[in-house]
Amino acid sequence: MSADGGEKILRLSKDHKPEDEDEKNRIERNGGKIYQNSSYIPDGQGGMQLIVGPFRAFPGRLSVSRTIGDIEAKLPHLGGNPNVVVATSDIKSFKIRNNHDFIMIGCDGIFEKLDNIDVNEAVWEASKPQAEFDDRTIHEKLGASVDAILQMSAFKKSFDNITAVIVAFENYENVSTTMSGRTARHAIEEDIIEDGPEAANETIKETIVVQADANQPAMQVIDKNQSPGSQATSLNQNSGRAGKIVKSFNVTSQTFGEKKSHH
Repeated sequence: MSADGGEKILRLSKDHKPEDEDEKNRIERNGGKIYQNSSYIPDGQGGMQLIVGPFRAFPGRLSVSRTIGDIEAKLPHLGGNPNVVVATSDIKSFKIRNNHDFIMIGCDGIFEKLDNIDVNEAVWEASKPQAEFDDRTIHEKLGASVDAILQMSAFKKSFDNITAVIVAFENYENVSTTMSGRTARHAIEEDIIEDGPEAANETIKETIVVQADANQPAMQVIDKNQSPGSQATSLNQNSGRAGKIVKSFNVTSQTFGEKKSHH
């Protein structure tokens, strides 16, 4: 998550990878194995280049150690082990604050090639004014940001699925609208500070939610005076197009927009 106009990056999660020490110990303790494939390919100059693949968990042959689905990795009659690749998630609870800009959610195909700073810079670079008068909507800016992340991942030769979702908050709109230019900077990374369970019952300020597809702009606004259980209002930002919201997550009154996926 970006905060303070991109000056700070708040880590919301830790990737569940087979080579992570805790995950490796859990997998091996439950009868699974960790392996890594490698092969040689021509380097275009008459020689051979060694290509080393990601660490994978067996059974399942997956480069992540926790998933939803993947029954061949989990069901014994399909050769799986239900205790190796698991669906148990990490959950953090925190309030959206005035200095929070956006949350970026990406799959492993992105974060195998990019780090948090790469993603943060890609979003703010795509969001800064493109000309003296920049009349792009928030949706168009975030659409360009998602495209920038996907293109950077592809350029760095990510061969996995690359999917990105950006959920923007009011501070993103304020900063992206008023900033006159931006130079490269190194944001400070730190872990998010969690709030207690009572935070979920508090009234949450207005939240802007943006699809990751600039071709179908839509916005959902949660009224700043509504409680977390209240109904969000869907606004079509372009009368010629019907915005589509594909998933709602109402635990903390935030609503996720449409995801954009490239293979």
